[in-house]
Amino acid sequence: MHMLRRGYKVSFGGLLFLVLLLSGCNKQNKVTKLEMDVLDEMFSDVDIKELHPVDTLYSFSHDYPVRVEKSGDKLVLLFAQQDTVIKVMDMDTKGIKPLAIKGNGPNDVLSPSFFNNHYVLADGGLSLYDGNLNEIISVYADSLKIRKTRMPKILMREGSINYFGDTAVSYTLMKSDNLFNITDIKANDKKAVAYPFELSEESMKMLKRFPTYLSPIIHANLDKNRIVVSQYYFDMYYVYDFKGNILKSVNLSGNGFDINETIKNYFDLASDGYIRYAPGYASGNGVYLRRLKEMPLADNRGYDTVESHIVKIGWDGEPQSIIHVPEGLNTFCVDEQDRFIAIINSTDNEGNEIFHLVRYE
Repeated sequence: MHMLRRGYKVSFGGLLFLVLLLSGCNKQNKVTKLEMDVLDEMFSDVDIKELHPVDTLYSFSHDYPVRVEKSGDKLVLLFAQQDTVIKVMDMDTKGIKPLAIKGNGPNDVLSPSFFNNHYVLADGGLSLYDGNLNEIISVYADSLKIRKTRMPKILMREGSINYFGDTAVSYTLMKSDNLFNITDIKANDKKAVAYPFELSEESMKMLKRFPTYLSPIIHANLDKNRIVVSQYYFDMYYVYDFKGNILKSVNLSGNGFDINETIKNYFDLASDGYIRYAPGYASGNGVYLRRLKEMPLADNRGYDTVESHIVKIGWDGEPQSIIHVPEGLNTFCVDEQDRFIAIINSTDNEGNEIFHLVRYE
């Protein structure tokens, strides 16, 4: 199929025109083809959809938002490269208020991250974790308050954490001994789940140059007894249960996946590039896997993203739809009705970065 080059930046005027144009068009949930050569024919019956912009909630010209999460009728935003690192937006008034600044004080934070399973306490507190302070942060968007508790010691130095109070699913940062961990917090017991493939000696030598190559992106749902693991640097995702049993392996490019050949091609900067996953989102309705195609740069000093889309799968691992993403999409969250709220990166006429918070349906 014909491929279109998709970068991460569009002009502000172009983005505004696109929003106005698409908002005025008849909205259709399905498009006729996928303009990417990254999907095997066996998945040709999967619905292909587009996101349609409804409105721009806010545009940030001096701030750098990096994550967004829904909390009732509010949005909780995380920021980088500035003093205020957590802010709350009211989606009705579109007003934004600061909640936490960067520091070591009682109400300060350093590097907050959302749990990957959208963990909300019984009293309505949206839970985050701060790996540098080893704390769990509960955000109360309505009252603009936070409450901090100590992170369970067994979860320190873990990433891609899904937290359920007494149980967690995560992986150990900067280690490559196993794919992920299932932790019984009460029993202080961590079960290591092995890789579902076997690495050759040559692959292990190459991975010493890049120890985070096998790092996973994890989304877990305790009620459904499912764990979905996608890979940052190759085109595979896996489905497990909470006992660590593998239930499904899916390579959307086809059935010929070979981990050792994939590793070799990545380090050799193979001319046809590679497909990988970036952080996505999960809800009770399913998992939204963000899938990218990257090609070697002209100077052979790395890769550049040329294609991007979202694969929605059910918690059983079956693909349900392929969703075209807007140019410049950085990160997103999804509400109970499958409506997207995304952070879109663009540039103004003077080349300055602007980040738009856009609502889609």
